[in-house]
Amino acid sequence: MNHLWNIIKQTKLVPVLAALALPALVQAQSGPELLTVNPDARSAAMGDASLGRAKRMYIYTNPSAIFSTDCLVDASVSFMGYSKFDGVDGRQWGTAVGLAGRLGERHAVFGGFRYIGGLKLEAFSEQGIDRNYTIKPADYTIDLGYAYSISRHWAAHAVLSYVNSQIGQMGETMAAAVGISRIDELLLGNRFYYWRTQVQVSNLGPELTYGKEAKVKLPTTLALGTELATSFTPSWSAALAVGARHQLKAGETKATTDINVGAEASFRQWSLRAGSVIRTDDSPSMLTAGLGFDGYGFEVSAAYQVAASKSDAGDRFGRMLLGLRYNF
Repeated sequence: MNHLWNIIKQTKLVPVLAALALPALVQAQSGPELLTVNPDARSAAMGDASLGRAKRMYIYTNPSAIFSTDCLVDASVSFMGYSKFDGVDGRQWGTAVGLAGRLGERHAVFGGFRYIGGLKLEAFSEQGIDRNYTIKPADYTIDLGYAYSISRHWAAHAVLSYVNSQIGQMGETMAAAVGISRIDELLLGNRFYYWRTQVQVSNLGPELTYGKEAKVKLPTTLALGTELATSFTPSWSAALAVGARHQLKAGETKATTDINVGAEASFRQWSLRAGSVIRTDDSPSMLTAGLGFDGYGFEVSAAYQVAASKSDAGDRFGRMLLGLRYNF
């Protein structure tokens, strides 16, 4: 759940009062959500276990995974829709675009754009209560990345992001992510298994500053993920992905750890996916599921994530994703 959702639910104020308090309340949050949300529909359906195998949205999943594919150029786009916030006008939605290109055998470059917005909060002007206006919270990032293949098994990557957040006042900063991954092919019995593992540190950078006083520390996250895939017949294949993300303490937001578990069963061009995000804090765990079709260079994936239980305020968080990808 994002920092704006938390502010509204924790204060339990009507939208006008919540909007008035946003510049001060945001100091106690770690945000924006855009820096921690997973925009990849395939891994979103698999419990957000996004750090192992990747064939799309490389810059936001595992950039180094491009070296284990025959992809030269990849273009991915994702659309995200969120459950309605009770008592708040508008509905939160988001989109992401990821581009990737290989430069020879050892180099790859990436570009991306992420956006989340859609809510409307009524607020009074700072000059008094004689005039009101509408706050439209929105976040976006512009991202550039590079990956280098160290050897047949090892690769490393780095991503640099410009972060812009609008929440009554504008905030901006820079954030970085670095990671290293390993690729293995294992022969067990008479079957090959493909194993991809990544360790990553993300959201490194200076505080996000709103106006002159409200400052937010970035949600620095340590992550480890792996995925094991195999084929049983020319038509049937399967994958199992697991991972963990530890978000460091930021402001008054406590450190949290999420466990990601997901599985995929594929028959020819079709895939069925399911998983779970297991929370270790007070937030509800998430159940996830989705479908995918991959053929002729195109891929379409859909995913749905829903909280396993309602929040204290009686709401049930949900998110739907639709992803499209083309590569050659």
